[in-house]
Amino acid sequence: MKFLYTADWHLRKSVPVCRLDEDWVQTLQGKIEQVCALAKKYNVPIFNGGDLCHTWRVPPEIELLVKDVKDMHILTGNHDVEHHREENLGRSSLGVMLQFPGIQPLEATDEILFLHTLVFPDKKAQPQIKGKTIGTTARELLKQYPDYDWICTGDYHRNFHYEKNGRHVINPGCLTRQAADFADYQPGVYLVDTESAEPVKWIPLQAEDAVITDAHLKKEQARNERMDAFVENLASKDGVSFDFESNLENKRMQLQAGDLNHTVLTEVMEDLCQK
Repeated sequence: MKFLYTADWHLRKSVPVCRLDEDWVQTLQGKIEQVCALAKKYNVPIFNGGDLCHTWRVPPEIELLVKDVKDMHILTGNHDVEHHREENLGRSSLGVMLQFPGIQPLEATDEILFLHTLVFPDKKAQPQIKGKTIGTTARELLKQYPDYDWICTGDYHRNFHYEKNGRHVINPGCLTRQAADFADYQPGVYLVDTESAEPVKWIPLQAEDAVITDAHLKKEQARNERMDAFVENLASKDGVSFDFESNLENKRMQLQAGDLNHTVLTEVMEDLCQK
């Protein structure tokens, strides 16, 4: 079997916060055209490992980006359907796209298993959140499905090809860079030919220059630093807390009786006590 393998297109109308493209939708269109041109060059179908859309409903102009794509077989991803449930496919944008002549569902064969599940190339790349290991590794996946020598996955946004004893796990990564930490990432697709001496070939796609920014991250970091300084400043002041009434009382005690501010704060405190 021979095919072009891609995944995680995350088609969307909203521009990712890290992108500086003059026309984001045109950027998406350009990437899709590159994939289609490669499929035509090698005379192979396009197999897509899921998350075609960024959300389960996208605007019609985004749906129409794939209307002229030919012979693309798509796996349903968790982003593609409401509440991540396959039974909701019919009312999703992916459900609409599957009505286009060149688009059809991607199904497992006797030779190849297609999964939209979070798989990492190795333990080093596999993260832990609050002590819980996230996803699985390619090696573990091969053990989980011993009847398949070929497993093609989607969901993890970086590409890798793992091979052990003639068995393969292929993950193509994302079509476009939609996060600041992907500034140096090269999107691409895999050309897979299960009968070839070179069964898996990585083909990079042309990527736009100087369109990724981390300005939003720097802005958020500066804001967090200001908040930390504010909290630290409060904590350094004797008697100051996050309790409104306590702060009023502490301030009142610092003023002399008869002072206008002392009188006002006393009245405020009395009113609060009555409520």
